[in-house]
Amino acid sequence: MVILQLVKNSLARRKNKALVSMIGLAFSISLLLLLVYVKNSLHHTLNRAISQSDLIVGAPSQPVHLALFGLFRIGNTPPAISQGIYETLREHPEIASAIPLSIMESHRGFQVTGTTNDLFAHFDPLKPLAFAEGNGFTAPYSVVLGAEAALKTGYKTGEQMTIAQGNEPTIADEYSQPLTISGILAATGTVLDNAILVNLKDLEQMRSRHTSGALQAESINLVLLRLHNRQALLPMEKQIKTLVSQPVEVVIPNQELRFIQRAGNQFTNLMIAIVVMTAAMAMVSVFFSVSGSLAERRYEIDTLRMLGARSYHVIVVGLLEPVLIILTATVVGFLAFKGVISGLEAFLPGEWRAWIAGHPATLGEVKLLLFILLAGSFLAAIPAWKTYGQCTRIK
Repeated sequence: MVILQLVKNSLARRKNKALVSMIGLAFSISLLLLLVYVKNSLHHTLNRAISQSDLIVGAPSQPVHLALFGLFRIGNTPPAISQGIYETLREHPEIASAIPLSIMESHRGFQVTGTTNDLFAHFDPLKPLAFAEGNGFTAPYSVVLGAEAALKTGYKTGEQMTIAQGNEPTIADEYSQPLTISGILAATGTVLDNAILVNLKDLEQMRSRHTSGALQAESINLVLLRLHNRQALLPMEKQIKTLVSQPVEVVIPNQELRFIQRAGNQFTNLMIAIVVMTAAMAMVSVFFSVSGSLAERRYEIDTLRMLGARSYHVIVVGLLEPVLIILTATVVGFLAFKGVISGLEAFLPGEWRAWIAGHPATLGEVKLLLFILLAGSFLAAIPAWKTYGQCTRIK
């Protein structure tokens, strides 16, 4: 208790220096954790997205655009292609599943996607999608809501809603046919959380009643393909272009998204290196602060020795103060990091939120915090050990 009181009094006398050191180190720790988190989230999100599809087929455009829109709904909606392309690909023996996506309508700011029940069965390669309420397209003119879309709109299963043509529709663009909500998906951490899903056949009929021209009614934007054998990716990429009558772009998401991951990793690695240097400078400032403190307290230490304090008491006093500063900075930095992540998840648009999808703390992040604590303790031990050596010479 006496040692703790001494440390408390010392910190109280130097509270401004200690506070500045703690804040600087806490900021560096929170920024470092944030960059590591972003890097891990990018890797985690891209790996999960890549597993959704082996190939993406759409109208001729930039491959990166098709990959980002198909898996994250980032960018403008690709041009339409004929539904006959989907019908042809669905029957191909090398293709395990084909999921059509037709995105031409909206409802209260949410994109409406025309698709089939294959999406619920094959979107996740490991298991079918789970429903929080209800089920898929089991009746004519049914609609399924993603978890986030249901939460924000307040709809429940059994209720009815209408959709309209375009992303910024007018009253004239609204379809007269109401849709009955048949299911609400459980949260997936993907773009489906913000999706409104309608049976493609029902959507075709609604379009044909509202607009003239069967081509528009039967058009789709993308087809997500999963193969029986991933080793056939390159041959299938070339074969699909010759198999269908309409010019199409065939994208391998793994190739396009890995390029984004490499670029993201290079940027985050550079930022991490800069932050590590900042954290190291903060550690050094704590070291010099402790060294100066022990030098200023030389008379106090000599007095303690004359009153019978042992040498290891001096070491504890020298170590405890910087360790408390570093431990407090680590806790404050971690709490600040969690606060920033919670804020990003709350305020980012839905299509961007998937990129920072929450995941448990990794072993690397835990090791990082432990390393900071150990490194700080080691630096603090240097002046403490020096003071111990001086004390042993006082007899």
